[in-house]
Amino acid sequence: MLWSDFKFAVRGLIGAPGLSAAAVVALALGIGPNTAIFSIVYATLLAPLAFSSPDQLARVTPMAGNAQDRASAAEYLEWKKRATSFQALEAFRPGRTLNLAIGDAPEIVIARQVTPGGHRMQSMLFGTGALNLPVILAIGLVLLGTALAACYVPARRASTVDPLIALRHS
Repeated sequence: MLWSDFKFAVRGLIGAPGLSAAAVVALALGIGPNTAIFSIVYATLLAPLAFSSPDQLARVTPMAGNAQDRASAAEYLEWKKRATSFQALEAFRPGRTLNLAIGDAPEIVIARQVTPGGHRMQSMLFGTGALNLPVILAIGLVLLGTALAACYVPARRASTVDPLIALRHS
């Protein structure tokens, strides 16, 4: 029974090569972006961090009124001297542009300043979390665009066919 169904399907696909190609393209356009999107979602939101106990990581910042502020070097050194609850306390400053002058042409580079012990925390994803709104919106827009394209293309093609001819043909 299954073998005869398979042979019938293959004969149908060979008999309508245009439809077969459209089906393969539709599957590719559906499976490819979904795989890419879910890989990005997993890598940014769901994958565990490269630490043995990520639930023990904490970000410490000083408060200026109701807003977070940057810690000065003196504050960091004082915190590090007094910290008894932390296994380690390191400082970093992300995304700072610096001029790198090697030879005749200076070059602008983006650098992250890290205290000497902070290099073991480089694999952490700074600024990415489960409620990262730009990432969630971008994923939603890509999914919406893919869904609209998957609906629009067949509907546009079907709207150009005369219904009487289509019914008479089948």
